[in-house]
Amino acid sequence: MDKNIAAILREDAKTIHVDFDLGNAMANSRDSERGGRSYTYVTHLDLEVGDLIVVPVVSSGWKVAKVIGIDDDLLIEPNSDMRYSWVIARIDTAAYQANALRNREIEQHLAASYRVSARQAYAMQFLGNASPEVLALVKGTK
Repeated sequence: MDKNIAAILREDAKTIHVDFDLGNAMANSRDSERGGRSYTYVTHLDLEVGDLIVVPVVSSGWKVAKVIGIDDDLLIEPNSDMRYSWVIARIDTAAYQANALRNREIEQHLAASYRVSARQAYAMQFLGNASPEVLALVKGTK
């Protein structure tokens, strides 16, 4: 019996191409810049190029990969010697991205507040006992 019979018979199955080197996976290429290799999986999930997914890997259980290509149909030859694995899940990164954005905004506001506080602290430290002439010079009124 064909190793991929379920995928071949399912109308919702299609092949996708992934890269495990997440730092080098290019959004519109099946090969990374360093000549990396893409791997083919089967899915019924609605995926997009750039999605992070979990896939089974024979040598190490499950791994995260980046989708770098999606075929319109299932590109598996009947009676292929290779058994293609199915995508386990798409990783929903929306909550992580929202959290990272919120943290960046907090850090930006705190950095601005820190700059203002530091300038005020320096002014008090260095100008607290300054003469009127020095104060006028610093403020640009002299």
